Amino acid sequence: MTLTGGRFDFDLIDLAGNLTVASGTSLAASRVGFGVADSSLAIAGEFTGSVQGGAGRNTIEVSGNAVFASISNVEALRMSAGLATVTGAASLNTIALNGGRFVGLVGRRSPRPRSRWRKGRFLDLPAR
Repeated sequence: MTLTGGRFDFDLIDLAGNLTVASGTSLAASRVGFGVADSSLAIAGEFTGSVQGGAGRNTIEVSGNAVFASISNVEALRMSAGLATVTGAASLNTIALNGGRFVGLVGRRSPRPRSRWRKGRFLDLPAR
């Protein structure tokens, strides 16, 4: 499913498959949830809300701007451009930054076991 043009506001989106937020489009959703199939959320426009993965392999691709309240049960986040901010908890197996910037609050577990980040500090990862 592709959302194009304008602003979309939903409390809950339950989707089996892929969701694309096209450039020039804005999506605000309390929660985007994916079912048992492999699924992806592609953000070329703007997104605000939480993402909950399902039983399949779930990915988030960002080339626009996103503010995530939380991310759970998602295997991978890939960025090629834009800005992604996580204001709450995030559970990701991998983060791939080929462009853009990823910002979040460091919790008890940082993405790298030997990091020097302290809990409560901001994690700011620009692409290199």
